[in-house]
Amino acid sequence: DRAVSSPGDLIHAIREGKTVVSFSDKVPIVWKEGRRIKVYSPYENTLTLLVSEGGCLTEALGPNCVLEVKPGRYIAVGYTYILKVWKILFGIRPLFISYPLEVRDEGETPS
Repeated sequence: DRAVSSPGDLIHAIREGKTVVSFSDKVPIVWKEGRRIKVYSPYENTLTLLVSEGGCLTEALGPNCVLEVKPGRYIAVGYTYILKVWKILFGIRPLFISYPLEVRDEGETPS
């Protein structure tokens, strides 16, 4: 619908059950296929973090990423950045938060 611009907008989007809460007018796409979580961002300078119940699991740079995961629950969190110098990112801004993604083994029933 529109970008989240305030804490109230964020709470409203979560309560409505949005699949991706975006802080930008260009909305990224997050989905899962089997044991892969895929992210497409409209921005070239995107940092994606995959967070599990145990904390940050992995990270990926770039507009398109495919992350292989073990069974569990995950949330993808994305940021844009202005400049990358070696391993340091400058000008980081929030881009999106995904809905929880549950990855199961084949044949496993939802809990």
